[in-house]
Amino acid sequence: MRCRNGCNAGNAVAIFHCDDKPTQWTFIEYGAGQIAVKVANKNICIEGEPEFNIVTLGSCSASNKNQRFIAEEGDFNGRRFELTPITKRGWCVTQRHHPKNNEALKLERCASVRRYSDTSFWNKV
Repeated sequence: MRCRNGCNAGNAVAIFHCDDKPTQWTFIEYGAGQIAVKVANKNICIEGEPEFNIVTLGSCSASNKNQRFIAEEGDFNGRRFELTPITKRGWCVTQRHHPKNNEALKLERCASVRRYSDTSFWNKV
C-alpha cells in the first residue's frame, strides 16, 4: 500500500504494484494487540473512518481511536494479518477483489471479503 498523492493528512491510501516503490510503514504498538500504522519518518498515520468506510491519512495521535487497529485474523508479528479498526470490529482494510493499481483502500466486512478473496490480508516484509 502507498499514500495516494503524497503522505499528507486527508489523502487516501491506495494499493500499488510492489515494484512501484511502496510507502514504508512502521507499527506503533499500544498494547492489548492494538497498533497504529505510521508513515516512516513522518507523523502521519492510517485512519479507518467508520462512518464512511474509507481509509485516509491523518496526523498521528495516541488518542485518535480511528488510527488503532487489531489483527482480527493473523498476527502482526507474523507475515500475514488483517487490519481491523478497533472502532469497527468485523471490518477490514481491503480493496475487496483482485488488486487494481492505484485503487483506494476502504473498510469492508471481513467475512464478506474472505468469501471471495484473501485481499483482507496484508504481508509485512
